[in-house]
Amino acid sequence: MSTPPPSSTPKSKKPPPSAPQLIGHLPVARDEALSSFTEMADNWYQYKSLGRSRELLESMTCDCTYEHGEDSPEDACGQGSDCINRLTQVECLLEDCRCQSYCQNRRFQNKEYASIEIVKTEMKGYGLRTEEDLSKDTFIYEYIGDVVNNQSFKKRMRDYASEGIEHFYFMMLQKDEFIDATKNGGIGRFANHSCNPNCYVAKWTIGNSVRMGIFAKRHIKKNEELTFNYNVDRYGHAIHQAQTCYCGEPQCVGFIGGKTQTDVSAMDDLYLDALGITDESELMEYKGTKKRKGKKLDDPDFLPQMKSIMLKDVPKVVQAVRQTTSPKVLYKLLTRMKITEDQTALRQIMRLRGYSLLKNILEDYSEETDLICLTLECMSTWPLAFRNKVEDSQVNIPVKVCAESENETVKELASKLIAHWDTLSLGYRIPKRAKAMSRPINAAKPPPKRKRIEEVEHVPSELYFSSAPWQGHTREDPNALTRPLSPDILERQEATERVEGVFTKEKVDAIITAAAEAQRLAAEEAQRAAAEAEEKAKAAAAAKEARATKKRQHHSSHHSPQKKPETSEQKEANKEKRLLKLVGVVVVKCMSKYAKSMEHDVFKKHAKELTHIIAEKEKKSHSYRDGRLDALSDEKVAKIKKFAKEYIGKILRKLEKQKRMDAVVEATPSGSADTPNSVGEGDFVDIPMTMEDAMDVADYGSDDDEGSSLVVIGDGGEDGKSPMEVDPPEFSDPRLRAS
Repeated sequence: MSTPPPSSTPKSKKPPPSAPQLIGHLPVARDEALSSFTEMADNWYQYKSLGRSRELLESMTCDCTYEHGEDSPEDACGQGSDCINRLTQVECLLEDCRCQSYCQNRRFQNKEYASIEIVKTEMKGYGLRTEEDLSKDTFIYEYIGDVVNNQSFKKRMRDYASEGIEHFYFMMLQKDEFIDATKNGGIGRFANHSCNPNCYVAKWTIGNSVRMGIFAKRHIKKNEELTFNYNVDRYGHAIHQAQTCYCGEPQCVGFIGGKTQTDVSAMDDLYLDALGITDESELMEYKGTKKRKGKKLDDPDFLPQMKSIMLKDVPKVVQAVRQTTSPKVLYKLLTRMKITEDQTALRQIMRLRGYSLLKNILEDYSEETDLICLTLECMSTWPLAFRNKVEDSQVNIPVKVCAESENETVKELASKLIAHWDTLSLGYRIPKRAKAMSRPINAAKPPPKRKRIEEVEHVPSELYFSSAPWQGHTREDPNALTRPLSPDILERQEATERVEGVFTKEKVDAIITAAAEAQRLAAEEAQRAAAEAEEKAKAAAAAKEARATKKRQHHSSHHSPQKKPETSEQKEANKEKRLLKLVGVVVVKCMSKYAKSMEHDVFKKHAKELTHIIAEKEKKSHSYRDGRLDALSDEKVAKIKKFAKEYIGKILRKLEKQKRMDAVVEATPSGSADTPNSVGEGDFVDIPMTMEDAMDVADYGSDDDEGSSLVVIGDGGEDGKSPMEVDPPEFSDPRLRAS
């Protein structure tokens, strides 16, 4: 998953580019292809919490401005506009972007797909073909499917293999989150592999969600096949076994799969360029060929020279850090960041939300001591003048956790960083003024405006204020029109454009009195409106009750009550309800020991979830199919209790971890490792609670995928083993498909 880097100037001669593969002669197979899966317009999420962006992004608003008819349309967050959101692969939101409806950075939201067609290839099954010329970085299609967690991902892989499905389509969305387009998805699933692809896959943040898109890696001609590198982005049950590649490219390595993320031949160009590996002759040597094995990042003889980051390279390095899931690639990228001394480049990293980026690294790789130390060292070199970005990104939270680490090196680095941040003040940010709606007829036309104001080398500290009073300066030209700029530049400009004078005490008192009177009148009006609404609601409820009573009386006088026979659906529902109650009694009784350690609503939520998972598996048993639901066997009760204890133990550990994080946020002194309500040996107390109160079985419903990730209790499999005794196999390597 990556964005291709800007073109660089290699020191050695590049090999001649291969001619594009045109497949305009292949037959269209859209109807046939669509019959092989269920097409969806948007992603389906196993849980509401999946697919959520974990980056605070320090603000979702870019600093682009656009005046229709005066500025170039590209200035409205378009390609090459230097839009901070576009550079960090974040889409603008209509309610936040100052370009409003002219914003060109809302492609996922508007479904601005390219014109493509599904065709039947000669040796690769179905494929995608473009019906028009596409420029570099054009958004082609969103990769759509079922978003599932890691355990469901592994379960689905096992299920698909047992069903005889040869080709299925997984993409890693985030850590432990995958998009599965095998049975449900979009037509982007039909893009084939190539060793010299013309497309790339990248993840973008849209609001609170992370989504995957397919983009043009270079200019693509009409009737070209659309391909990307499976070794980088695809996962499957046979990816670890190399398969013959039919891409037909001159530099084809001969096979797909059998690669890891440290294989240079499997790495996307973004990572190679972000690592500073741009020499074509070196790349050919590192990647290898059909006859010569390529290099790996962890090979002893693979020692590319790490160079400091130049200003123009900052966006691709930031994108590579956001995209990579390989700790080894990440370590080398952070090494480049650490050795960079150019203050302009470091300020650009901070501008591109670098603190949010490194905050996620501290959280995701908390057990990787080398990565944690390198991340802390990187932030210690950044030229931060004020503490605002630290507070906005909340990077100080994981850094404070590191300051309590048992590792002395990590502890020392984190403590020094916190001490440095504590010496910085919070800069006062002057609110943005509303943009002038019109220009006076007789006003002189303002001088031509620069399309983009570049970052200043240094922001004077007097432009920020903590609590000291300020004094304004006279504006040289009161009639001059202004446009909203970037936050730092806007603060400097408006600090020199204050109105002269300071409010007198009398004026302040008058303003306070007027505000209090307005607040009182507004409160009285709100109370009066609420009283009127309440009266209307009571009258409407009384009328509704009268109509219902009259209807019941009429019905009882014309119809004698008689019980209707149950339908098959009702019988099945009653049987399921009976099963939920049987399982729920055991689950609640077992979990009640731990009820004191969590809130009532949290207890109910996990009890519901566990009961439903066990009941769904129990439906496959002979006793359920035969309708024998008088009681559960002692063996199954014991298994349920064992699984429930393991399940609630994991929940309690997560809650305990969250409490420790909250304690750090509130700057509570770290004394004992135990916290109030922490669970220790002998601390559990039985709290009387009925199964109905904890479970709400009557209105209980399923929000989970039937392939839920938890291992559950049920009848043994074909080999006679209980599912609880089977450890799911690990799948870490990417895979490819042949169609």
